[in-house]
Parts: sequence; C-alpha cells; structure tokens
Amino acid sequence: MARRERTERTLTDVRALRALAHPVRQQLVEDVLSTDEPLTATEAAARCGITPSAMSYHLRALEKWGMVERVDSGDGRERPWRKTADGFKIDNSDGTDMPLAEQETVVTEFLRSATQNLVSGMREDDDSLTLWRASLLLTEQETNELDAELSRLLDRYRDLHEPGDPGVKRRRTFWLNASAEPRPTD
Repeated sequence: MARRERTERTLTDVRALRALAHPVRQQLVEDVLSTDEPLTATEAAARCGITPSAMSYHLRALEKWGMVERVDSGDGRERPWRKTADGFKIDNSDGTDMPLAEQETVVTEFLRSATQNLVSGMREDDDSLTLWRASLLLTEQETNELDAELSRLLDRYRDLHEPGDPGVKRRRTFWLNASAEPRPTD
C-alpha cells in the first residue's frame, strides 16, 4: 500500500471549532474516515447510524472549513469523501483569542468519543490496552517537537497492513497534548 504524507490542520476560527464539536462530525472525522478509504455519504451514514441526507449535511459543514473533501470516483455516479488531515490543532497563538468554552466543547467531545471507542474495543476483544499519562515541563518549541516526533512514530506503523490481513486488528490511538497550567486571569 502506498504511503501518503500525513497532515495536521490548524484551526484558528471559532466557527471551525463549532463545526468539529458536533458528535456525529467527531465520529465521522475520527472513526469513519480514519482510514484512507473514501466513503460516500450513504456509506458514512450507515456507519454512524444516521440518514444519508443528514450525513450529507454534516459532510458539507466540515467541507466548508476544509476538514473533508470530495474525491473523484472515476465513474461520476458516486460522490465519495475523505478527511483532509490526520490531526487537528487548536491554535490561539495568533491573538485570535479562541473562546475557552469552544475549545472545551471540542476537547470534551474528543474525550467522549475516545472513551466510547476504548470501552467498545474492550468489550469486543480481550487484547491488551495501554493507558499512558504523563506530565511534562516543556517549552512551546519542545511541545511542537514532541507532537512532530509522535506523528513520525505513528507514521512508521500506518499502512503496514491491509484490513483483513491475518493476525491484524485495528488499534485506536489518541493523542491529546494540552497545557495543564491555568489560564491567567485579568
């Protein structure tokens, strides 16, 4: 399988955060479109348990902010979609002052989705589960280096196998790198 370059999309607009915060859209980006396999709205809807018309609405909302894109199907009849980035970064460093409540909504939904995936996986399989928690003292540059290094590490393991290969199971990984320091108050 040919490797494609992995990407990260930086979100600086609160409206993009609102688009991503919806539970169906989180499931769509993080679970349904987690492989490089493009899906039609009908296929994605079946995986999310909603109607194709509702899924089309959610796909268009994500497309507006560049989080998904349409893919040429070759036959012109189907209209598949794929996500445009493997990860999303919320960036407040340009002074846009992204509202904390909007960031909290996205993080809360991310963690809810991650928890649901982990619990579901535990029920379906008795394989190992690794939980890792660390508190690090890092500069902004070191934080960026850590994110990049983890991305490179995960890339070594992406695309090694095809779904259905013997002995291969899908493993879910979640990475959340956030400040543990309270925000300064005015």
